[in-house]
Amino acid sequence: MTAGSTLNVPAGEYSGSITIKKAGTVNFVGATILGRVTNSASNVTINNLTVKDSTLVGFLTTGSNVTVNNLKVYNTDEGSTGDADGVRVRGNTVKFNNLYINLDDGSKTTAHPDCVQFETWVGSASNITFDGMTCINTYRSGDGQGGYGLMIDNESTSWNTVTVRNSFYYVWRCVFSDQGSNFIFENNTCISVGLSANSGTATTLGFYSASNTGVIFQKNILVNFYQPVIVTGNSIGGYSNIVYCGTPCRSDSAWSHTNQLWDVNPKLDANYVPMTGSPAILSNGYIGAFDAP
Repeated sequence: MTAGSTLNVPAGEYSGSITIKKAGTVNFVGATILGRVTNSASNVTINNLTVKDSTLVGFLTTGSNVTVNNLKVYNTDEGSTGDADGVRVRGNTVKFNNLYINLDDGSKTTAHPDCVQFETWVGSASNITFDGMTCINTYRSGDGQGGYGLMIDNESTSWNTVTVRNSFYYVWRCVFSDQGSNFIFENNTCISVGLSANSGTATTLGFYSASNTGVIFQKNILVNFYQPVIVTGNSIGGYSNIVYCGTPCRSDSAWSHTNQLWDVNPKLDANYVPMTGSPAILSNGYIGAFDAP
């Protein structure tokens, strides 16, 4: 590619990892990459990419002003560090539209894979948007830990301004966010793979906010998490969430139950779509997001 050009990758399966290094548009027209795809370019649009059977991470982006449309990631395997994440995000002003991640297959023994991970020891992340995501991550390692749908961890540099909307998670643990600012999580549905009353890392966890500022948590559905909402350090805002535990709900006191439906059945069908009479059906729209695993 030359900067600003358009590259159309023909249909087929391509073995080996690739890196996108130039600004422009890359269209994967029915193409599947059997290996990692890394984007290090800024001012780039990536369309209709499918990634399978990579190691450590399926898709990594580090550039700025990046748009990714219709990305699918399957079966990431663990590597020497034990990770097996679907997508990793660094950089500024990155938007994902219609993202599908399924980490259920592949070879994992000790990994705790996350559908989306930005641990900032390798670079900051800001102004990141996910609009429409399906995350399927039912893997659980031998020590009892399950991976997250979304992991945002401040380790050496900061993260800020992350928005997640219209996303569906079928996971052990849905969201972990730590020491950042301006996190909006709205109109999402998190379904626990399996309710667990165990303590520590084995506990199913819905939404965890640790010492963040400016967090908005609203119009979400959380089902069958033993600890559905845990908040430490700073309180969070939001309204009109539906939490249903299947066992007595536990919550940190930093989260207000005002204007929430706490331990109320959302009445979802087998495809997690609201049935007639569901409290998720509003006069002006819906609470949650809906897709089948």
